Amino acid sequence: MPGADTSCMHFRVRSKLGWIAWREREASLYALFERGFAAVRCEMKWSESLEEFGFEVEVPNVQVEKLQKYFKSKNLTEEIDKIHGIDPISMNRRDAKLLDIKKTSGSTYTDTNIRSSLQTLQSRFDSLTTVSANRDREVRAIADHFATLEKDMIGRFESLEKRIGEKIWESVGSKLGRVEEGVLEVVREELRFLDVEVGGG
Repeated sequence: MPGADTSCMHFRVRSKLGWIAWREREASLYALFERGFAAVRCEMKWSESLEEFGFEVEVPNVQVEKLQKYFKSKNLTEEIDKIHGIDPISMNRRDAKLLDIKKTSGSTYTDTNIRSSLQTLQSRFDSLTTVSANRDREVRAIADHFATLEKDMIGRFESLEKRIGEKIWESVGSKLGRVEEGVLEVVREELRFLDVEVGGG
């Protein structure tokens, strides 16, 4: 579609899968919108909720009505669920819920010659590369956070183990002392009965 004007379609998605599952499939979601609606850009927007995400998809104006139609039907959510390994028909369950679609002005892109086509391809490649880089950074951040938590938990466990050991030793030592004193007292009584002098132990 040479010189096509575009529109940005904004909508929300609710999902129980969590943001990591969605981040891992972001490239596949981009491909879905590119294949089905000739999208030139697809970005996920993260919110404070781990179960709600925003989407911004830029499509040619001629595809807007089609996207809105699929948005209102179950077809688009079914395709998104399938990307996440959920077949709504065979598994009899659904996950994604699409909400509040809105339209704003997009940009104008041209692909009237080879050069502009290559630029479009490069732009899409750069977008996917950015997605991959962001995912790698997030995975590293999660790994670092896990390592910190692991170190903290090990430290707490060792401290707790030490305190428990000290309390056990104090308790056992005290009981052993009382047992020893009791045994010595019995021995003293026996020796006194036998009229034998014995010193303190």
